[in-house]
Amino acid sequence: MTSHNNDSTRRTSLVSRLLNLPSTLIDRLAWRFCKVNRCEIEGEALVLHKGLFTSRTLHSSQIKCWSIYPEMGFDVVQIDLEDGEVLTWIDKYNDLLGGLRKLAGSKERLPPGAGGPN
Repeated sequence: MTSHNNDSTRRTSLVSRLLNLPSTLIDRLAWRFCKVNRCEIEGEALVLHKGLFTSRTLHSSQIKCWSIYPEMGFDVVQIDLEDGEVLTWIDKYNDLLGGLRKLAGSKERLPPGAGGPN
């Protein structure tokens, strides 16, 4: 009888451990799987994923200029488009910066108030 109790305790313990994974790990896996705040290059375009079913494609010719506002654990990227629209993107994984530098590196601008070379 003791072995039955030990088996059920082990199963319960394993299930409990799986269900009690740290929320940050579960959040990261879900965000990566669902492509939340992810970016990838497709040809001459950036595809910005806002979630599993929403994305936006930006061709390099649509980008007027872009700026980086560094924060503690991520960067905020502002993209000014040729049609006057301004996009603000939180780049947690630095994939947007890599894509922008590859496709539109010459269009990078210092953010207002940032000191540059004199």
